Amino acid sequence: MTPSDPCEDMWVGVSCDNDNKITELILSSRDSFGLNGTLPSDIGLLTNLEILQLNSNQRTGPIPMQIGLLTNLERLDLALNQLTGLIPTQIGLLTNLERLLFSFNQLSGPIPTQIGLLTNLESLGFSDNQLTGPIPTQIGLLTNLESLRLSDNQLTGPIPTQICSLLTICGGKLSLLRLSTPLTLSPCLTECPSMSPSISIQPSALPSAAPSGAPSVSIVPSGAPSVSAVPSGA
Repeated sequence: MTPSDPCEDMWVGVSCDNDNKITELILSSRDSFGLNGTLPSDIGLLTNLEILQLNSNQRTGPIPMQIGLLTNLERLDLALNQLTGLIPTQIGLLTNLERLLFSFNQLSGPIPTQIGLLTNLESLGFSDNQLTGPIPTQIGLLTNLESLRLSDNQLTGPIPTQICSLLTICGGKLSLLRLSTPLTLSPCLTECPSMSPSISIQPSALPSAAPSGAPSVSIVPSGAPSVSAVPSGA
């Protein structure tokens, strides 16, 4: 029996270019895929991929370092799986990325400093993992960021002042910033010119992902600065 060809046979969730090279893999449990098992290192052979979206599955194990071979990627979404281990430093090779989403996994260790090489990023989501250490100052190099989600981890230390310059109220593009204690709020968050951000402090949405009672800090630009405690989900 001749093996099925994903391009010629038009596999669901697979898109190809005119040369029958796979450019998109969009395989989510929301589309009734429900994939499990580890991510194979062979994923690095799909060098024409522009979109790799495997969110909302049951993928386990580490993110293979061969992910760094997919230098044409513009969207990498592995959120809502059960991935473990470190975020590979090879992620810094994916300089065409616009969306990088690893939220709701079990990833651990530090956020790699190589993240600062992804200067085309518009959305970065690492929330609800087990990441530790400080937020790298190199995130301040991501001047195209519009959304940054790092809440519900075990990150420590001060929020880098470099992040403040990314906020829309400080002339940047960042309009959504979500962090959690025990990070230390930086004074620069209330020292931007013209106006300060509105800071709402609410209980963590996932108590199992953070210490009991640890608040999630959402920072959203607003014309009227305020600090308020609101119920979860408000």
